Amino acid sequence: MKYKKIGNTGVEVSRVGIGAWQIGGPEGKGASSVGHGWGNVSDDESIRLIHQAEEIGINLIDTADIYGDGHSESVIGEALQGRRENWIVATKGGLVSKQDEVGQYMDVSAAHIRKACEASLKRLKTEYIDFYQLHGPPEAEGAAETMGELAKLRDEGKIRFYGVSANSVKHIIIMQEHGPVDIIQLDANIFREEVSALYYALRQNIGTLVKSPLAWGATFGKYATQRPEFAEGDMRVRQNAADIQEHHAKGLRFSFLWEDTGRSPAQAVLRAVLDKPGVTAVIPGCRTVKHLIDNAGAADAPELSAVELRKVWKANMEMED
Repeated sequence: MKYKKIGNTGVEVSRVGIGAWQIGGPEGKGASSVGHGWGNVSDDESIRLIHQAEEIGINLIDTADIYGDGHSESVIGEALQGRRENWIVATKGGLVSKQDEVGQYMDVSAAHIRKACEASLKRLKTEYIDFYQLHGPPEAEGAAETMGELAKLRDEGKIRFYGVSANSVKHIIIMQEHGPVDIIQLDANIFREEVSALYYALRQNIGTLVKSPLAWGATFGKYATQRPEFAEGDMRVRQNAADIQEHHAKGLRFSFLWEDTGRSPAQAVLRAVLDKPGVTAVIPGCRTVKHLIDNAGAADAPELSAVELRKVWKANMEMED
């Protein structure tokens, strides 16, 4: 496993971490929980996965209070008993399930963030959170209050560092007007470039965690020719099957990255993201130890050559035409 420091925090993390959305398990019953569930997830397997991750050198796990309505954090808290000092734990707050209808809304007010952070601490069974992130950026008029509350939580020892999940440089700057932003979480994968945000983070020495680096598994082409079937409680059942198939068919364009290259498909796709300037670590989701070990291999997989990089860009340009 390879490691890298997160911005100017001095905290060193494995370049491949764990995204713990799936660990939250299936959706609950009722509208308030719709939108952040995965089917066929075993808590015992999730705990075994986390323990195995530690053995192969992974020390970073990212979750959120909305994943499984807090269940992801609870499973992590159970798994890390007696192991907490070996892990860098990141979580997010501010995305709230609606109580009387399907969907979520953002609340990153100072009052809510304090309440959410303290609830996360209890579920995670820890005295501190290494990286606490807003699940979305605050509006300009509320940024000062929210950033002030994050600073108070840090001064109280409840969080060590803080940041935001956001793809826009504009939103990062709004927060920086009122204090430090230690980390940002953003979307990037083989289909999607976030050049501006990554470049800005690099120049500002802000750490970056890349979410959805596997592009929802589209590059593997699993559903390119077959209709996807998902278990009950899996939020993907509401996605258009034809759109999923089209997305997966596009993913097969990148097979040159893993055919006779010494990389598995997952390692090739993750390596492509790790090679982007400004990326600190990737946090792919996984539900089995087999997938975990495969993902972890990306840290030591061969970097993309100049020719491969050109072919990736060319494939994306052709799909845009």
